[in-house]
Amino acid sequence: MRTHMSTEERLYVWLKADTEALQRLLPDGWVPQPATGFLQDANLVIVLIEGIAASDTNGQPLPARDRFAVVAVPAKNEQEGLTAFVIIDGLAAPPASAPGAYGVYKPARAAVERRSSNQGDVPASVEERWNIASDAGDHIQVQIAYERGVGVRKHIEPRVYSALKPTFYRIYKVDQVDDLVHTTHPNGPKARALEFSVVGGRLSELQVSGERIVGIVSVPSYYREIFLPE
Repeated sequence: MRTHMSTEERLYVWLKADTEALQRLLPDGWVPQPATGFLQDANLVIVLIEGIAASDTNGQPLPARDRFAVVAVPAKNEQEGLTAFVIIDGLAAPPASAPGAYGVYKPARAAVERRSSNQGDVPASVEERWNIASDAGDHIQVQIAYERGVGVRKHIEPRVYSALKPTFYRIYKVDQVDDLVHTTHPNGPKARALEFSVVGGRLSELQVSGERIVGIVSVPSYYREIFLPE
């Protein structure tokens, strides 16, 4: 059953966390499934989301003011043989958007700044600042400056599960554009400037820091239809 559609801009911060610590946060039967390629060994992702537009099941426009910081583990269910994202934590603004469909988001306040400049035939220069914090003391801050690369258009249909409610999941049918803007891989792009800090929540428990960053992917175009299983 389709619930609604949304259009967003996103920034994915991929990190390498301690595998045993991640395992303790996953439901029974799930194990971390690290990324490969330019994101080699990344096993945790912070998805920063800015809502642009939304509509209901009948295509009628809805307000799209939500901003999220979603903390998820790419994981595999060894019993069922499927891979998915398991959401373990998150922040949602405005506060009324918490705890969200997955039941784990804390009410928060968020500020997003984005600036892009382009002259001549050189790549666009982009700066992004994300600042999202809760009254409970959680705080995620990312500042990055990079050159826009060659975007890769993808259609994916991931399942997304809740660590709090292990039997609950949603199916996304997504069309998006990925732009890898920073990676520690020797042959990948490097950001011109990067600052990253986290306080509180699961990320502090996992001792996540800027040194744990494996790669950052900008998603300037993201459209999804959201379905609940029949």
